[in-house]
Amino acid sequence: MKVQIDENKSFKVWWQRELNKKKDGSIRKSKNGQNRINTICYIANRDGKDIIYYEKAIQNKDDNFSKAMGRKISLTKAVRSFTKPERTIFWENYLKNCKIR
Repeated sequence: MKVQIDENKSFKVWWQRELNKKKDGSIRKSKNGQNRINTICYIANRDGKDIIYYEKAIQNKDDNFSKAMGRKISLTKAVRSFTKPERTIFWENYLKNCKIR
């Protein structure tokens, strides 16, 4: 997803999922036995080469995995350091361009 704040500020946003692993490398399981999945939101400069911010939404053992919820939580965390008007632009772009809501 591309986000244009103004003429000089442009960002690329994307998400990635990863398995929630313990320190020993084994995969954490939810109460229903499914693998727990973390969702990571990356915010990079306009060409996507330099990652500026990234944040992770960690699935709780009691939760069912939701791609949309993971994206929303990780995006909320990733845009915390932006101003309110800039965060609004990120969310407008998310709601307009992302099919997963």
